[in-house]
Amino acid sequence: MISILIANYKAADLLLDCLHSISMQNADTEVIIVDNNSGDYDREALLALRREFPFLKTVFNKENRGFSEANNQAYALSRGEHVLFLNPDTFLFPSCLNNLVSFSKTAGNAGGIIPRLWMDKGKTFLMPPSDLPSMWAKAISSLALSNDSLFTLYRKRWLRKALTFWNSDAPLTVDAISGAFFLTERKVLERVGEFDERFPLYFEDSDLCRRMKKAGLRLYYFPHADAVHLYNQSAKKSGEATQKFIASEKMYMEKFYSPYLISAVSWLERLAKPALEAPVKPWDFSVPITATPGDYLLFSSEKTMIPCVCHKILDNQFIFEPSFTAMLARGAYYAMVLKADGSGAEELIMDKH
Repeated sequence: MISILIANYKAADLLLDCLHSISMQNADTEVIIVDNNSGDYDREALLALRREFPFLKTVFNKENRGFSEANNQAYALSRGEHVLFLNPDTFLFPSCLNNLVSFSKTAGNAGGIIPRLWMDKGKTFLMPPSDLPSMWAKAISSLALSNDSLFTLYRKRWLRKALTFWNSDAPLTVDAISGAFFLTERKVLERVGEFDERFPLYFEDSDLCRRMKKAGLRLYYFPHADAVHLYNQSAKKSGEATQKFIASEKMYMEKFYSPYLISAVSWLERLAKPALEAPVKPWDFSVPITATPGDYLLFSSEKTMIPCVCHKILDNQFIFEPSFTAMLARGAYYAMVLKADGSGAEELIMDKH
């Protein structure tokens, strides 16, 4: 059995598609949703979903106990040999679960497995590989952002790794996997422990990945199973989310690194002033982007394009589908055509009003 565990906070509208995709998997599953005091609307929606999907179990917390604790609550109630931590803003394509479980039985020393994740149901953009946060990575990033030439090298290095990930048709061992879709086994969690509840939101998955790797376990990307992560839907960017990110990052670094190293890297971050002055060209989502078949269209909410999602271009131009732009939160987005040889065209900026 696969125990599918979902922590919900004001994302009930997304759960119908998620649960429907689970019900179509033809797999032995149980689904446990722990709601973090989302309010009356979500409570009523979850009760309605429970009537529609009899396999669903729900727990309603009287306070928001955070992502980690809610998942651990669900885990304590679960019975499956396999455990899938899943976001509400996900959708599973057919055979996703069975393909992943079949692979887990042959993968060597697997701690966690992630499928090929798409940003949208139309399979337009592939999600990027996850990086394991470290003080070393923070130091390198700060130095790179302070110099245009260093940044060019830094981005090329990241894109080489990302292209290997996006183009792979075979399983890969990876540095980290996202808590949005984190398949593991009960025996693994009994060995390394559950989510660290000191992380209310963000970095709890990185912490679990680090503990798995320390125990000698491997993290795998399996591209023959597909799912969607409607990124940033269950936790829209807000001041509160930003503060939680900063607090969790601080806690994560303090857990694994000495105060002296943290102070040194913080000093470097303050010293290294961002110097990115590369021009961007205003663009509109409705205007086709010219490209060559085999090129890659990179798309991001970050001007640095790190991280970014990727679409492999098959025609001489690319047009954003209205259904894709409709799902985007308001704000600025950046796009760039990457040639097969690794060279990039000018960067475009688009506003979602």
